[in-house]
Amino acid sequence: MSGSNSTLNLLQDDLTAFRQGVFVTLGEVLLRDTPADNERLERTRQVWVALAGAEFNLAVMLCRLGVPCTFVTRAPDNPYGWLLRNVAREQGLNVDHLVWAGPAEPMGRLLYELGRTPRPGVAWYQRMYSAASRLG
Repeated sequence: MSGSNSTLNLLQDDLTAFRQGVFVTLGEVLLRDTPADNERLERTRQVWVALAGAEFNLAVMLCRLGVPCTFVTRAPDNPYGWLLRNVAREQGLNVDHLVWAGPAEPMGRLLYELGRTPRPGVAWYQRMYSAASRLG
């Protein structure tokens, strides 16, 4: 750390000793479904599944810049929750504090339809009863 005080300089100090994370984010991760063929959602038969969430994206970006981060959320103990855990680990996020919900609890969904002239892109959020929206 630079100087005699304990202030961290994110741009100059070696932060690799902080395995639990210098930065902690808490938030819900949504499954983002986007038609793989640029069709409308009601016409497509294939979707790309990705992860979406501002806090998750911020933590990933900071990890890519070398800032150790921890991400905290609640996710179902099923393949979608495991996808979240695995992608977070691949990006260097500490996920030791994930809270596992029951396997039948859903993850929130973001249905995103790419716009094609003359119509704009459209997004639908399905978050009610998602694992991260429940408190207990």
